[in-house]
Amino acid sequence: AVADDPWYRSDAGAWEGTTPGRALTPDQLASSVEALTGYRWGVAGGIDAMVNDDYGYRVLDGGIDGILVTEAPTTETATVALVEERLAEAAGSYAVQTEMDLAPEERILLRETADLIAVPADADLRIQLVHLVRRVWSRSIEADSAEADTLVALWSEIHAGVGTVPQTWAFFLSALFRHPDFVHV
Repeated sequence: AVADDPWYRSDAGAWEGTTPGRALTPDQLASSVEALTGYRWGVAGGIDAMVNDDYGYRVLDGGIDGILVTEAPTTETATVALVEERLAEAAGSYAVQTEMDLAPEERILLRETADLIAVPADADLRIQLVHLVRRVWSRSIEADSAEADTLVALWSEIHAGVGTVPQTWAFFLSALFRHPDFVHV
């Protein structure tokens, strides 16, 4: 597919004439998270925290307000990392809570896992992870790949630490939402 071509993906200058990827703007990040989870980070009064300069976190997430901040940062900052971590945690938790009430075919993210309470079998977990990588990171992996092995190990490590499957999925989704393949284009 054209989207898999290195020229299209702008592989960080590895190909002459290409440019490195860039971080999503706060507005783009908020929109992407909402499209996948339905979650919008609201503050008092229904204000969207990711797109508001006065009461939100847009400037802290690398946005500009045109008054005090007129240029976006060119490198990752501590505040960007903190804002994106908190957004990812809230969105992951929201997605699991929302999708638990839906039939698998109605879900966006966890559609390959029928039971969100029981620990999935390895083969089922791998199918779900392939779906998540495709949906969240917009790329493909094979269920038997080294990358899938790494994701299975991450899921298992999270599960060992938190104990419940819904919490595991929430933390796992949070990790996917903080990954460079999600927050950079």
